[in-house]
Amino acid sequence: QISTANVKVRKGEFDYHGLKGISLLGKTIGIVGTGKIGSRVAKIAHGFGMHILAADRCRTEPLESFYGVRYTDLEILFKQSDILSLHIPVDTDTKHLINAKSIGTMKDGVILVNTARGELIDSDALLTALESGKVKYALLDVLEHEKDFTENKTLISHERVIVTPHIAFYADDSVKRMYDDSFTSIEEWKSGVRPRHATALENVVCDLPPIKSA
Repeated sequence: QISTANVKVRKGEFDYHGLKGISLLGKTIGIVGTGKIGSRVAKIAHGFGMHILAADRCRTEPLESFYGVRYTDLEILFKQSDILSLHIPVDTDTKHLINAKSIGTMKDGVILVNTARGELIDSDALLTALESGKVKYALLDVLEHEKDFTENKTLISHERVIVTPHIAFYADDSVKRMYDDSFTSIEEWKSGVRPRHATALENVVCDLPPIKSA
């Protein structure tokens, strides 16, 4: 309710009625993609006392043993998640992973978070779900038709949608680390050393089916 509360206070209204939020404790988060970013989300969710489901073609074993992450298929993840967070690339298999059919299998009032790629979500299907209340809130850093305001106007203006302009990476320390890590990795590679920032595969088991849209 942050955006709604902000508007009310700016108008001089300090009434909390109608602004009840949700507690994360005990809720189920479904994380699609447990690479570097998805893994961090899992660790944060664990700190809030959430149940954590994950879907990926590879299992990261420390997430299972230390953070209670349970890998499952997309169908179960969609059915059981209160919050759904996307952290995978777009390809021919994952485009419109979130569509009318997959949304139909989700809980009523699910919260959808996308900081990955806009084309993972069918915008028309999301709008329909927002209007029906199937999706309670959508928190989007990326859009299917990026930088096209006319195409996205209805979605952007929806009262239960928060949109930012693809800036999830854009923080002071994050940007600095991005450059520092890149140059460090190049120098390590040139000297014949395995870059320390390369994906660690020793704790990853790739024995799950690929993620595909229905």
